[in-house]
Amino acid sequence: MKHRMKRKLISFLLLFVMLFQALPLSASAATTVKISPDIEYQTFRGFGTSLSWWANHVGTWNSTAKKNEILDLLYDADKGLGLTVARYNIGGGDDPSHHHMRTGADIPGFLSADGTFDPNADAGQRSILQGAMRRGVNLVEGFAKTPPYFMTISGCASGNVNGSSNCNPDYYDDYANYLADVYELYRDTYGITFDSISPINEPNGPWWEINNRQEGCHYSHAEQNALFKTFKQVFNSRGLSNVTLAGPEGFEYNATLGSLGDYDSEALGAIGKINTHSYYGNERLFLHTIAECSGKRVSVSEYGVGVGDHNHQAVDSALELAHKIRDDVHDLQPETWVYWQAVEEEFDVNNWGFIHADFNGAETYEITKQYYGMANFSKFIRPGATIIGANNSDMLAAFDKNTHKLTVVVINSGNGNKDYTLDLSGFSSLGGSAKVYRTSDSESLAQLGDIGINGKSLSITAAPRSITTYVIDSAYSNASPRFDQNATYRIVNKENNNMVVDILGGSPDNSANVVLHSKNSARSQQWKLIANDNGEYYLANVNAAKMLDVPGASKENCATMKLWQANGDSNQLWRVTDLGNGYFSIINKNSGKALGVQNGKIADNTYLDQYDFNSYDNQEWKFEVVY
Repeated sequence: MKHRMKRKLISFLLLFVMLFQALPLSASAATTVKISPDIEYQTFRGFGTSLSWWANHVGTWNSTAKKNEILDLLYDADKGLGLTVARYNIGGGDDPSHHHMRTGADIPGFLSADGTFDPNADAGQRSILQGAMRRGVNLVEGFAKTPPYFMTISGCASGNVNGSSNCNPDYYDDYANYLADVYELYRDTYGITFDSISPINEPNGPWWEINNRQEGCHYSHAEQNALFKTFKQVFNSRGLSNVTLAGPEGFEYNATLGSLGDYDSEALGAIGKINTHSYYGNERLFLHTIAECSGKRVSVSEYGVGVGDHNHQAVDSALELAHKIRDDVHDLQPETWVYWQAVEEEFDVNNWGFIHADFNGAETYEITKQYYGMANFSKFIRPGATIIGANNSDMLAAFDKNTHKLTVVVINSGNGNKDYTLDLSGFSSLGGSAKVYRTSDSESLAQLGDIGINGKSLSITAAPRSITTYVIDSAYSNASPRFDQNATYRIVNKENNNMVVDILGGSPDNSANVVLHSKNSARSQQWKLIANDNGEYYLANVNAAKMLDVPGASKENCATMKLWQANGDSNQLWRVTDLGNGYFSIINKNSGKALGVQNGKIADNTYLDQYDFNSYDNQEWKFEVVY
């Protein structure tokens, strides 16, 4: 009897569970994300790829048809990714008796040891470059990984013993003249003007060893410093002062920052564009601040990914790529973003590259899922678009004021759906619907049905393990940024308009004291306002390239202000509120307290502190444009 009752109870419980599972689960509330055309970041110049090593090999394929197919897949805006940036590898050329380079990595040099310059060298890579330019590439950078082998210490283009320094200092001038010769060759003979020249590549890396499988050269910080100064002097002497030198090409953000931090003012002045690789690190805001305060362009010049087993259809690499693009383009604000090798050797990689090609046999290739993940960005965020605010770290938004297209890319690396409501109220008018393109485990840039826009609001669902691009036509906005990101400001106190925010003694160091001082022309009195997606600001000192900071994230009244390198913490963020009288309050996000003058003492070198906002004149400020 007891057993029968137990069986009935179990049957009842099973029926209850089945009925419960059959009921629809209540949907979790959608996350609202504000798309803000009034928060403008950089004007984007395009996505691209390096041509080494693949172009050296594919450029010599016998099948013109196959070569053109790959060119179309990468550079044609309609048929392919629409890449518009190319990095042309100026080869050093290795000792002819050496045979240790991987397929494609033996980039021919133009100069031989006897001084003969061959203008016809490197025909394979050049043919790919020319084909890419016919399809829309309009920005070409010439970059070198090593000087010619006979200018090295080891006599080998792949590096030195134990990865030590390898460029012979006696040949710095010769190396600079070599790259200048190649620049002039391409300009005058082939009609291709390099936008910039980058003479070093991952110089801090200890992996550039003799008889390695690729070109490379280690430089100490002191050697980098000397080399850039030499390059600038040589280029100037040859009438090439207009040529932008790029560097230092650290393999991660910290490596790039470390190099820049050790250069003297002359070497820093020689560099017109900061190039970094983005394999590791999160110091994007720090590097962006340095670029902004020094007035230099900045680019991500290399990143590649290939997680997981060798599987053309695996979406994992595409998802990792998407997150890297989003974080780099949004947080660093580079003008261009360049992938390492768009085409990889099928039998020598895991999942690196957008296309896997047979470099050693039949001239065949396969398209990987990573290709389509790239397409979610490059086909829709086009040169000339402005990256704008989207307060969600899984989204990147771009607004093209010329074509009136709004593009939002949404990444979902999770295993469940994510619901969002895109707040588009910042736009004055919009088209009636959004086009949708998705890449996932089962989809490769599949175009889905359009989604209607309801009252300047777009409700979307990001599918599991997907990258989805939403494109809205006929987007217009009358909004403009509150502060010009390209402008430099003085922060002027209301109580005395001749008194401004300054740094004690003009110090550029961490923990330097922030003070009030009489207005003058010093760079320590000049500031950049760097917005975030929520309309808050970092206040960056132009002289120091460091932030106005509440030390120790103090929330106490009377805590005095310091400088500190950018770290993205809330004690470096400020809410700048228009008071309607021509002045602003500057309230720290972390403490909720206002920037003011300690004890209200209006005099040179009085410390600035934070205090409850009481509308005192010494707590009100205006922003005066310097330039």
